[in-house]
Amino acid sequence: GYGGLFERRLTADDVQGTAQALALRSGCTLVNLEFMQMMPGLVRPKSGIVFNEKTFRFAQLLDAEGRDALREVENARFALEARSGHGPFTARLASRDVDLALANAGPSGLNVRYRLDGVSPLPEFVRTYFDWLERDRDIRIDDELAIAPYAHAANGGILIDEHAATGVDGLYACGEATGGMHGADRIGGLSSANGIVFGRIAGASAAQAAQKEPETALKADIALPQYGIAATDAERLTHSLRHTMSTYCMINRTETGLSEALHELEGLKTEATTLSTQKAQDSEVAALARLQSQIQLAQEMIKAMRKRTESLGSHYRAD
Repeated sequence: GYGGLFERRLTADDVQGTAQALALRSGCTLVNLEFMQMMPGLVRPKSGIVFNEKTFRFAQLLDAEGRDALREVENARFALEARSGHGPFTARLASRDVDLALANAGPSGLNVRYRLDGVSPLPEFVRTYFDWLERDRDIRIDDELAIAPYAHAANGGILIDEHAATGVDGLYACGEATGGMHGADRIGGLSSANGIVFGRIAGASAAQAAQKEPETALKADIALPQYGIAATDAERLTHSLRHTMSTYCMINRTETGLSEALHELEGLKTEATTLSTQKAQDSEVAALARLQSQIQLAQEMIKAMRKRTESLGSHYRAD
């Protein structure tokens, strides 16, 4: 996936958003890049921990002044109840009001206060989540909890056919590197099914292709890059990239913001080229290649977000 292009993300550190850009440069087609899933996660007392959406029905969301953050929503209780039914944000259900309130609160998020009076027994999935928080994360439900949107899974990526073929000879893809399995939305289930089903298909297809052309299957004429960038520069530019994507490309997306994001990314691209040096160490060559791929994919994502001017599924245009 490409959750690694955002500051706040619920993905592992190795999810860096480079595979899709490499595939694009190899001749593949990318699809549905605008459909990035956003999930609520804790920002206090500890950050980067997924928030169990099943607990929304027992929660009250409060702003920094202690006021009900959903006070202007016509039926806030209904919105919270609906939001308990799915993990990622979707623009097509009434539950979107909850996520929009979270997005509008900014990086500090909204405070969560649970209303558990008279709720006995708690549903199992809720109880086990609370137990896990206390046991493994030393967080109790009466602590000062705050949540905000995080980048999570990607519904977009490399376009493949029913054989997991990308259209480039000898190249097959599966899992979250690919797009189109779920369309604009995937609010239930696990994307693991995509990896399991199409992973098997991709492996079988690649094996069959190799058997048909054993002499050419493993030959490749790849020109290795000659330029690299210092690790400190790569880290700084990656941080700037993530900040840009988090500022303009989370839930609230507008033409003005997306245009500014493209402008900032073009500046980062230019700076990366300026700072690159020839005959660099292998690690520096890898750092530049990774950074350039991340910038390219981010630019393609923003172009897709600009092109789709209506709100659809996990893509929301605030304007």
